[in-house]
Amino acid sequence: MPHNFCQNLNNVHINSTFTLQEIETALVGKKKNECSIDNIPIIFLQNLLKKGKHYLLKVYNYIWTEGPYPST
Repeated sequence: MPHNFCQNLNNVHINSTFTLQEIETALVGKKKNECSIDNIPIIFLQNLLKKGKHYLLKVYNYIWTEGPYPST
């Protein structure tokens, strides 16, 4: 089931899919030896080629719009 959040105060719909810029911004400034919640080293994500980041973006947006959250 897709998310259905309301619009924020700037009238930007927060149901929007993620952008490549948002992924790249989230990775900037992270310590290279940090791990994400799924134990994937941040340096691995930072060093993904554009093609890999685009694929990751597709996965995130699929989860965001379709709602099949992976179990932890």
